[in-house]
Formats: sequence, C-alpha cells, structure tokens
Amino acid sequence: MTSFSTEIHTPAASAPATSGKVAICKLCKTQWQVQAMGEVLTDALSCDFCGCSDVTIVNEDKNYPQPIIKGL
Repeated sequence: MTSFSTEIHTPAASAPATSGKVAICKLCKTQWQVQAMGEVLTDALSCDFCGCSDVTIVNEDKNYPQPIIKGL
C-alpha cells in the first residue's frame, strides 16, 4: 500500500506574502486574489476570464469591508 503525506499546509515561515486584496469582475463576477504588492495592481487591471476591465478591488481585512478601489 502506498503511503501519502498527511501534511496539508506548509510551515508558516515558507508561506508567501499576500496583498490582502481580492479583485471582483463587475461583468462575470469572477473573484481572484490579487498577488501584486506594488502601487499598480498589475494582475487586477482586467479579468482573465472575460476580458472586462471594470474590476473592483476589495480589502480582505475585516476592518475594511467596503471596496478600496472602484473600477480601474
């Protein structure tokens, strides 16, 4: 019988940093985590699924439930 690792998560020290932002396409409602960390959120300029450039960026922090940038 084959044995598989039961470890699901990598150690916290090796986890990548996150931007804490989620992009939501206003046309198809697709959501994705923004990975860009700079001032320009290059991976949230348009939706990769439908091509729409009307995207809302939402901060995942519970203290900021409203959109932080409306439509890029």
